[in-house]
Amino acid sequence: MTQIEGVKCEHQQGVNLCWAATSLCVMDYYRKYNLFPASQQELKVKFTGGKDAKFDVIHVLEAYNISNGTDDKHPRIGNILESIRMNEPMILQIGPKDNMHFVVLIGYKKVVDKMYIILDPLDEPPVAKELTLSELGIIQGLQYTKAPRKPRGCKCSCTIL
Repeated sequence: MTQIEGVKCEHQQGVNLCWAATSLCVMDYYRKYNLFPASQQELKVKFTGGKDAKFDVIHVLEAYNISNGTDDKHPRIGNILESIRMNEPMILQIGPKDNMHFVVLIGYKKVVDKMYIILDPLDEPPVAKELTLSELGIIQGLQYTKAPRKPRGCKCSCTIL
């Protein structure tokens, strides 16, 4: 079993706020590198004008310089394992397009049926759980993340690598 340690997720604070909860989960994991919003409410105000609305996490990850690319509906296991080895949590988009849900992918366990270790913001409290691909359901995509990097030429005193 391969799993990223130290990733914590909070319960989503609105019907459509899985995007905010999973984005904040990844930001909290990388918090040592940068100042990120402290709450789902802050993200909701910034990206949806305060509405409990659906939103795509890629825009959040890009806005905070922690996006490391996207995989389509068929993420490659080699890419997933590499991200786990690099301690870079991923956000998985699951479900049908009209009812998409975001969860944080933090690990992988190779057994007869491949098991993905996720944190689901619908759970209260979200704890790591193992699901097979069929239990996850329809995969719409996978957002890779990375620790933010200091912009070239930046002379600030921040602690970004």
